[in-house]
Amino acid sequence: PMEDLIPLLDKDVKAVNKGMDTIDKSLDKAKCKERHFIQGNHEVWLDKFVTRYPYLKQYLTENALKLKERGYEYHPYNRKKLLRLGKLRLTHGKFVGKYHAWKNLDVYGKSIMYGHTHDLQRHTKTFDDNSTISAWGLGCLKDIEKDEDWLGGKPINWNHAFAIVDVFKNGNFKVEIVEIIKGKTTLWGELIDGNK
Repeated sequence: PMEDLIPLLDKDVKAVNKGMDTIDKSLDKAKCKERHFIQGNHEVWLDKFVTRYPYLKQYLTENALKLKERGYEYHPYNRKKLLRLGKLRLTHGKFVGKYHAWKNLDVYGKSIMYGHTHDLQRHTKTFDDNSTISAWGLGCLKDIEKDEDWLGGKPINWNHAFAIVDVFKNGNFKVEIVEIIKGKTTLWGELIDGNK
């Protein structure tokens, strides 16, 4: 019933906005001007809900997460025109399975980064001129233990991680994957402890 569903949606939207506030503060601190939001499969559920109940437009991804107010360029789920940073394409992703990085590279034929699978994986293809393209499964920043219950205790290979991407003037780029283990990582020789 709608009277049960709306409070659940409101709770989730509030939680996601709280997380977005944290990200925004970090981006502000780093003086990051260009911001992008790539819609994922979970946000699509909100949009499908609004399709069914069009009078609840406040639950559309863009509206619920206040993306325009926050200054994000919005990229809907799995569109053919992917976000590009130089020669790197970014998407939420949709392929899963043991060789998802290979699958993404095979389908897109360009260097691509995605997060849909929540685990770390890379596949690279080298050509006869020594040029390469790669696909990166990026991991996630979610509460993995909480979702283990939702998955019924099934073993998972999810990893906490993020990427730093340097894009050069000619479009070439360098990817540095930063893995987080039990809330801690090192970056450029400095320990970062998220448990404090």
